[in-house]
Amino acid sequence: MIDEPLRPPWQMDWTKQAQHDFQNMPVEGSDLIMSARAELITAEDPYSGGSTPMPRSRTG
Repeated sequence: MIDEPLRPPWQMDWTKQAQHDFQNMPVEGSDLIMSARAELITAEDPYSGGSTPMPRSRTG
C-alpha cells in the first residue's frame, strides 16, 4: 500500500510502481479502470465541431 492518495483514472501514470500496483489489484478494480479508460479514449471531443471543416489559410 502507498501513503499518497489515489489518483483519478484520467491522471494515470504508467510508472513501474503504478504498473506493479495495477497488476496486483483485484480483477474487479482493474476491469473498472480499463472500462473507464476505454470510455475516455473513445469519447467524442465536445470541442471538435463535428463535421465542420477547419479554416485554411489562402495561398496566392
